[in-house]
Amino acid sequence: MSEFSLQLEPKPDAASDDPCRLRIGAGKTVFTRLLRNQGHQPDDAVLAAPAPLAYWFCDNWWRLRWESIPASGPTAAWRLSHDIASVGGGYAWPRLCIWGDLDRIGLLSQADPIGVIGPVRYLTDALLYVPATGYEAQVDQFLDRVADAQQGFGSDRQALRALIGALRAERTDPAVARWRRIEARLGCDPDQGPDEAIEALGALANHFGLEAVEEAIAARPGGDASQVLERAVSMVRAAGQRCDFSALLSAVSPMLRTPSEPPWMAAELAAQRVRAAAGIQRGPLHNKRLAELLGTTTEVFQQTASHERLAYGLRLGEQGPTGPQSITLRAKWQEGRRFTDLLEAA
Repeated sequence: MSEFSLQLEPKPDAASDDPCRLRIGAGKTVFTRLLRNQGHQPDDAVLAAPAPLAYWFCDNWWRLRWESIPASGPTAAWRLSHDIASVGGGYAWPRLCIWGDLDRIGLLSQADPIGVIGPVRYLTDALLYVPATGYEAQVDQFLDRVADAQQGFGSDRQALRALIGALRAERTDPAVARWRRIEARLGCDPDQGPDEAIEALGALANHFGLEAVEEAIAARPGGDASQVLERAVSMVRAAGQRCDFSALLSAVSPMLRTPSEPPWMAAELAAQRVRAAAGIQRGPLHNKRLAELLGTTTEVFQQTASHERLAYGLRLGEQGPTGPQSITLRAKWQEGRRFTDLLEAA
């Protein structure tokens, strides 16, 4: 399993504001691997003052940990809070984007094109996922080392320590952490989110579960996220198709998802186990058989465009993930409805 790593190596007798060797990686992948001054000998560390990076991690901690990539793709505003290249401070940082995905962290590194003119050229193209617990531990260790009163980095470590202390107080307060988490999911900096929307989403989370509501926010972020979800729930209750695949779920062997694995690997494994439990060999699965497995009718795959007003497909179970449920599918084409990514609201 790939683990996030953030390592500092100061030069001997260097002043606190001087650059030091800084290596960022995950497992065998090194995001700071670079060539200097059009040279031919790669190095695994960037020479930079660590204090600007420490402040950046503090300022963007909640969004880095909990905000996903926008459905329409990264925007310039999103990159300011997620791309290490935006740290600045007079140093050439790698183009490394960091975002949260529940119990794991996504890392996307982009190499500089060959022939780029600059003091360094970064060499790593990679997309990885790492456990969120390991990421948090590494960032905390980095912050503690940079802010250390005796052997830290930067001339204003007292201000950094105050910032770190305030952040950790928020993280250990369940009510504040929950607020910050929803705020970040909406794509807002701390204290910049719409209070009414966050309170409404918190109430929905009390009923449907925080992770289900967060998934809905990720599919349709914005100040109207609560209204969008409420409309979707009302539509499912009024016109959703009934389904019940609790029997199928009970027959499928348990599966532990490794946080470092990409989503498609977990999906493939889940599909293989469903086929094995249902005794289905490789090959196409007809609508009738699929409907039987899902405890519904083939009409669910023939829903018309009336549900295109939905922001996302939704599966609603008032009594939890097992037992009878209702679903609505948003896909316009019948083939697409078979592969709809449903949000689950228990």
